[in-house]
Amino acid sequence: MDKLQKGHSAVAEGSIFDAASRRGDKPEETLADADVVIMLDCSSSMSEGIAGGTETRYDEAKKAVADIQRAFPGRVVLVSFASHAQLELTGIPQSPNGSTNMREALEIAKQFDGLDTKFYLVSDGFPDSQGTVLELAKTFEDPINVIFIGDDYTMSGMEFLGKVADITGGTDEGQISPKMLGDTMKLLITGQ
Repeated sequence: MDKLQKGHSAVAEGSIFDAASRRGDKPEETLADADVVIMLDCSSSMSEGIAGGTETRYDEAKKAVADIQRAFPGRVVLVSFASHAQLELTGIPQSPNGSTNMREALEIAKQFDGLDTKFYLVSDGFPDSQGTVLELAKTFEDPINVIFIGDDYTMSGMEFLGKVADITGGTDEGQISPKMLGDTMKLLITGQ
């Protein structure tokens, strides 16, 4: 596994590290059972506040991912991306910073493709390189489902995510409030 997260002492309940520890397994063994991959945008724009409150999109997305991991222990692989992407076996996304390297997130997620994996790409905007993201997305066997948690002024980002879903046969959930991300994703994962 390339780009494993290193040097973090905090571990989210239900994350790959947590589930492996509880089972007495190695993280690699728990990864083999995972069937959900969340690619989470952690670019600097995710640190912007949500209208009408002090919470940021990142704060809400981090809560949602923690909630999802608790609900589906050992099943959820988190790939966070900003200027660089990384596999977050601790279940804790990197802090918001830098650009939107969506391609690198797809490269990491690709290792789980073809295994009937449920992919979810969550972002608030446009990637650094649209063309290379779309080219890589075309190679996925499993659909990539997309969720836009940006503002109305970044609707071009939502349109781009729709293209990723179309290319892979995934669903485009459109624009949702970051506060609804956890509930929305749990419904999508369970198929309800």
